[in-house]
Parts: sequence; C-alpha cells; structure tokens
Amino acid sequence: MKYLMLIGAAVLTVCQAVAQPSFPVNGTREKGSIVYVLENATLHTAPGSTTTGNIAVSKGVIVAVGSPSDVYAAAVRINAAGMHIYPSFIDLWSDAGMPEGPRQERKQGPQDNSS
Repeated sequence: MKYLMLIGAAVLTVCQAVAQPSFPVNGTREKGSIVYVLENATLHTAPGSTTTGNIAVSKGVIVAVGSPSDVYAAAVRINAAGMHIYPSFIDLWSDAGMPEGPRQERKQGPQDNSS
C-alpha cells in the first residue's frame, strides 16, 4: 500500500510539473532593442549651457543628441517639451559641495540602560 501511494504521488508530481503553462511573449522579445527619442526637451550639456533638442536612448544608453533630423526615424517618440534632461554625472544623494551641518551629541535614552 505504501508503494502504491508513493507511485501515485510521483505520478501526480510529474503531471503537475508537465502541466505548467507557458504563455507567448506579447510584443518584442528584447525590450532593450527599442530606441526611444525624447523630443523637444531642454538639455543641460554642461554647467550653465542649455539647448533644446532630442535625445535617442537605446538599451539605457544615450546614442544620439541633436535636432529632429539627426536622430532615429523609426523609434518610440516621447514629447518631453517643458522637461529638463541632465547628464548622469549628477548624483542625487551626493553631499559634495554642501556645508557640513552642526553635530549633536547623542543623548542616552531608557533603551540604553537595559541590563
């Protein structure tokens, strides 16, 4: 009886593993191959230097910067009018160039007095 139950459990396990669904991929298989063009954005190329133009991005990397005739014709176009695009050398969490704040001594609380 034990062997029959063991064989039954093995058959059910195999049937369940074989019955796992696989769905077809909708759209392109490799999303990184799509080129995105951000149009009419304000581009900050250097400190104090701005221009209005387009940026083409493919696989997370800027591949072209310029006027509408300079960038890719077959791409997903996103209207970025009124938006500002900065280079990646700006680190949002950096404290470089910031004045150091006043230091405060840590006061002991009741949780520090546990034995």
